Amino acid sequence: MKPRTTPNSGDGAKPGARPEVIRGGALIDQINDHADRHGLTQRAIARVLGISESHYSQLLNRERDFASLPEEKLRAIAELLDVPYMSVLMLAEIVRPEDFFRSSTIEDHVTFAYRTMRRDSRFVVAMPNAGDWKAAPLSVRLLCAILYQDVSGQDLLEKARLIRVEKRAEGSSN
Repeated sequence: MKPRTTPNSGDGAKPGARPEVIRGGALIDQINDHADRHGLTQRAIARVLGISESHYSQLLNRERDFASLPEEKLRAIAELLDVPYMSVLMLAEIVRPEDFFRSSTIEDHVTFAYRTMRRDSRFVVAMPNAGDWKAAPLSVRLLCAILYQDVSGQDLLEKARLIRVEKRAEGSSN
């Protein structure tokens, strides 16, 4: 699904400027599927999410971005869909798969993964030529590399080191 755009009206944008892209089409699809499966109306979903029906309608019509919602509303969507909160962030395109990798090396790792996949007889027939591979969005190339990594059992992508924050016990100094 192609992201819907809205004109940059009233924001001082120059004529012919690129319109603002409203993200979250995949999340809209999931919410609509859930509503259809469970016979829920827009009013009912808006009530569950704790937003007005007009606000919810603007989200569905891509007139507002899910990133504008506070965390508790996004968590309510996760509860509604019965999925992890991180899934909602990814479906809303607030967090992208490439956010889990160091940006300074991601292109190198994706290129290495492409070369590895091209050498694998199981995948060579399905792999695009180098020009088409480079023309594909990074998110698509990364998804291919992640899927190949999972199927092949090879570690091709260096994941970002996550910082672990430990809570201090109450009353401790420092």
